[in-house]
Amino acid sequence: MRFLPNFQQSAPLQPRSLVAIATMAAVALLVLCQPKPLHAHDGDHDEAKAARTLTLSATGSISSRPDMANISTGVTSEAVKARDALDDNNDAMARMMKSLKAAGLESRDIATSQFSVQPRYQHFKNGRAARIIGYRVSNSVRITVRNLNQLGTILDRMVTVGSNRISGIQFGLQDPDKTLNDARKDAMRAVLDKAALYARAADVRLGDIVSISEQANRNFPRPMKMRSMRAKSSVPIAPGQHTSKVTVHVKWSLTE
Repeated sequence: MRFLPNFQQSAPLQPRSLVAIATMAAVALLVLCQPKPLHAHDGDHDEAKAARTLTLSATGSISSRPDMANISTGVTSEAVKARDALDDNNDAMARMMKSLKAAGLESRDIATSQFSVQPRYQHFKNGRAARIIGYRVSNSVRITVRNLNQLGTILDRMVTVGSNRISGIQFGLQDPDKTLNDARKDAMRAVLDKAALYARAADVRLGDIVSISEQANRNFPRPMKMRSMRAKSSVPIAPGQHTSKVTVHVKWSLTE
């Protein structure tokens, strides 16, 4: 026996139900298809804001007169025997040290910088081996003169007591950081004034300082080359000028 489905078991949908279902489906479709609002990406906003910057540079320069000098000086002695050359050199150096201390230099301002004992050779053109004909002893010291008013007298004393080698004088400052810091302050004042001017002219507002960097240099007078000589009077000295320069690079953010 075959059974046929009974299509009359469920009650037919009423027209009002059909209208309600259609209405709900339309509302759901409108909600799902509604376009979403567009928002700027936070990263893009931050990047655009960070791009608003101002970068400026300025240089500060301070000139001052040197107040100290370093001198390399010494004695070179020669003799047939090494012992004789060494004794002559020791005597000359002892006289020079005593004279320098008598001129007011302290022990901390006198330091041995080089000492050597070397043979002197006679060379032949016919291929014969060179032979020793004597010895050379060299003793060098580096002295610091902290009162430049005494420098001429000290140079005269060195030559008078036997110094036969003065390689140069280097002028400097006992406190070089002070002038360099003054140059830094001068440069910073200049770059701040420049930034304020640019901000007013461009009608913008300066924000926080993002970065600061610097380039610093010190220009000392060139060393003076000296020759061995006996002076009739104190050696004239011209120390010149010492210049400290600092260039600062400063970056600001710009606010709304």
